[in-house]
Amino acid sequence: MRFRKLRIAWSAFFGLACVLLIGLWVRSYEHCEYLTHIRSGNRLTIIGSNRGAAYFLSKTYPGQFSPALTLGWEYRATAVETTMDSHTKDHAAGEAFLLAPYWLPVTIVAAFACSPWLPWSTRFTFRTVLIAMTLIAVVLGLMVWAIR
Repeated sequence: MRFRKLRIAWSAFFGLACVLLIGLWVRSYEHCEYLTHIRSGNRLTIIGSNRGAAYFLSKTYPGQFSPALTLGWEYRATAVETTMDSHTKDHAAGEAFLLAPYWLPVTIVAAFACSPWLPWSTRFTFRTVLIAMTLIAVVLGLMVWAIR
């Protein structure tokens, strides 16, 4: 078996990432945690975790920010509440919102952890993998372009 130590390191890395994601998933049912980033020009970015899902929100804040708020990144944690619901309502043009349930990244990371041990994973050359990744990137880019 070629590159056995590399396979073990790959599986250990993604296995640890999977365990940490599961920990965040469980914690999200008890705590609402989020990072806020305030930029000049009333632009607000929020990356958070609440009730089994991770979310990203970027929008222009109406009005002026409170003088007590500082520009830059700030971490906040509260008990589980409707914080995510208040962010998901009333989207306007120029706002970006993405919501991903934790089971999706956990499944993807677990698949990456197991992939080096599958028998078919060693028959592709590096060139084949690069071509496949390029085609996938082009298709995903066209899908995003078509949506906008």
